[in-house]
Amino acid sequence: MKIVDMAQELYFELGQPSDLSVPAISYWLRSNIGILNNKLNKDIIIDDTSLELLPNLGETEKSVYKKIYECYFYDLKVKQTLNAINGDSLLEVTDGGGTVRRINRNETSKIYLEAKKNSLNELTAMVNDYNINDVGPLQVAGDDTVAGSYITDKYYSIRPFNRV
Repeated sequence: MKIVDMAQELYFELGQPSDLSVPAISYWLRSNIGILNNKLNKDIIIDDTSLELLPNLGETEKSVYKKIYECYFYDLKVKQTLNAINGDSLLEVTDGGGTVRRINRNETSKIYLEAKKNSLNELTAMVNDYNINDVGPLQVAGDDTVAGSYITDKYYSIRPFNRV
């Protein structure tokens, strides 16, 4: 799967935010591949010529990578709303029968923070499931089907162990 296709999926899954674009998501995915490598204990690289991932990601790895971006997206939204709070001290004005109410950015940041926490919990569960189910042993040492032996006395008589 190409990074651009994954970025487009993310863009639509996040609800097509007006302050975000597919190329921006693609750039983030390319420049933060190390996060995925650290989470999944992989060695995925970016090809210099095609700017695509090598080797290709499976569906499980792709969903983990998309969840990593989702956590980043909500973290960015929390920071943006907290920065906007500094300039907003006025929430509601009433004059003569008309009322103007501004969005309570504090409540908005709480909603984004809750979404970020949920995404992080889902990411942790996905990484744990991946590490338990989808990863085989990296090395198998020895042969469990052959009986071992050890020397028991000074005459070097060989006796099998773990087998009778």
